[in-house]
Amino acid sequence: MRSVTPPNGPTVRYLRVEPSSGPAWVRLAAAKTRVAPVKRLSLPRLELMGALIAARLVRYVHGALRLDIHSLSCWSDSEVTLAWIQSAANQWKPFVRNRVEEIQQLVEPTRWRHCPGKSNPADVLSRGAALQELSKNRRWWQGPGWLAEPPDAWPKRSGRSRKPF
Repeated sequence: MRSVTPPNGPTVRYLRVEPSSGPAWVRLAAAKTRVAPVKRLSLPRLELMGALIAARLVRYVHGALRLDIHSLSCWSDSEVTLAWIQSAANQWKPFVRNRVEEIQQLVEPTRWRHCPGKSNPADVLSRGAALQELSKNRRWWQGPGWLAEPPDAWPKRSGRSRKPF
């Protein structure tokens, strides 16, 4: 039986390539997760930590690959996290404020988009996938199917409020 305690923010980075002819393709570039913190955090704070790890990983992958990136999108399935990132950091208590400030310094807030929870490949890690299961998981290696589609076909934010609480 697998533990349902989520690790601290699993994150996955994909490269989406649009060749001059033919369809776009998507492949796993990097993934990172941490063990759950000793001090219990609320789920929104764990999701915020995941976004921070994602923002750091974006900068790492960009520096390591030295590719000319034409556009960047970061995704989170947490609308609370997205609302925090896309708002003024100074209105939050220190834990949230400090992380939001760093995320905003690493990745422009307008680059963050909502990923439906059912198509979030990082959830494969948070559910404790076995290595054999992971090796056969297409969504893990190629991202959600819609990511290879043109950006106007990507998921839109749901109609929920953008206010975190």
